[in-house]
Amino acid sequence: AALIKRFDLPEDKKIFCTIARVVPLKDQRLLIEAMKAFPKALLLVVGPSGNDEYYEELEKNRPSNVYLLGGQSKIDEILKGSDLFLSASHHEGIPISVLEAQAAGVPCLLSDIPGHLTLKESSQERIALYFKMKSLSALKNEINQFLNPDFNLEEIRESAYNMVKQDYSSKAMALNYQAVYTGK
Repeated sequence: AALIKRFDLPEDKKIFCTIARVVPLKDQRLLIEAMKAFPKALLLVVGPSGNDEYYEELEKNRPSNVYLLGGQSKIDEILKGSDLFLSASHHEGIPISVLEAQAAGVPCLLSDIPGHLTLKESSQERIALYFKMKSLSALKNEINQFLNPDFNLEEIRESAYNMVKQDYSSKAMALNYQAVYTGK
């Protein structure tokens, strides 16, 4: 409700979000193109423009269910109000925005790049949905799976949260860094 009020969004729609600099590497264009097939869902594109020409192109070609919000504060509010986090990125190291979404309990749909798949290696459980990078049809298929009322999101949500807590909390990361530097 807070998110709907904050951005004056229509009610009774699934809310998807993506949080990243708006640049071709993050491929918000693919996410926006996919949203044309899902008029009963909204996409919030959150992040500052890192390429003004690309941002203007997205603004010009976006359907009415896509909101380009620019840089925002209170990202936790955006995550907590979202039903699905999307990333179509072509490259990530440690995908911090994905970890933040998972820590907030938001299921994630991610491109199948090494940075995203590295998170999958941390858990025996299913922690996200994945699609072939740059594939509009694969992305739309996974969104359809997510929207299926019989799909069990709770298992993914819980597994992802537990993986973040165990492997990527500030305490776990500090211990991992300490082990690298001390050799222990």
